[in-house]
Amino acid sequence: MSRSKFYQQFKLALGTSPALWQQQLRLKKAYSKLLQGRTVSQACYELGFNCPSHFSRLFKHAYGVPPANIAKKNH
Repeated sequence: MSRSKFYQQFKLALGTSPALWQQQLRLKKAYSKLLQGRTVSQACYELGFNCPSHFSRLFKHAYGVPPANIAKKNH
């Protein structure tokens, strides 16, 4: 299967691009890690994000609250 065909089929099946799907999955895992007591930086780097401030913006966009708020609730 070609790359473009895979992309097309993926988007048709899941309603999102592979890159956005992967990002959403990583953010869900980050949410779990924050609930488990990880710091924002720990969750960020453990899930392959390179910049905590960029991670925080993505997280806030996805969940409506900064990741620090989730981390604070669980300490």
